[in-house]
Amino acid sequence: MTTTAARPTGVTTTRAHASVVPSMPGVPWYGAVLLALLVTAIGLMIGGNDFSDGVPAALWVCFLAGCGLAVLVVRRHAVFTTMVQPPLVLAVVVLVGGRMFAGLDSVFAGVNVVKTFPLMCVGTGLAILLGLLRMVAEPTRPRRSA
Repeated sequence: MTTTAARPTGVTTTRAHASVVPSMPGVPWYGAVLLALLVTAIGLMIGGNDFSDGVPAALWVCFLAGCGLAVLVVRRHAVFTTMVQPPLVLAVVVLVGGRMFAGLDSVFAGVNVVKTFPLMCVGTGLAILLGLLRMVAEPTRPRRSA
């Protein structure tokens, strides 16, 4: 005897594979890292590699938006990756961008990475805050009812 249960026609995702919107599947960890890299690189291209007057505002906005967006769209079980990625993302973008677009020597590109330290701290703090909020609000295991 075969029974057929009514199945929902919508896409269902498990808690571990959901983004911040439970009905939408999240992207894998490498997709979130690429998203943060791409948005940060766009900010570097808009703002330029001239760090003599400080870090360009476009880099601030795009870096923070990219890191925050990465935490929100990643799969729930990969949130930790997006919480620790901001310093690495910014260092790679500033080093590679300085070498490729501005023709800077490695030492001067490294100096620009040091100049972005406050931005790294703010971006990491934002990612950790959003990640912790996601972990508390969206546990992967169902809660026990007493």
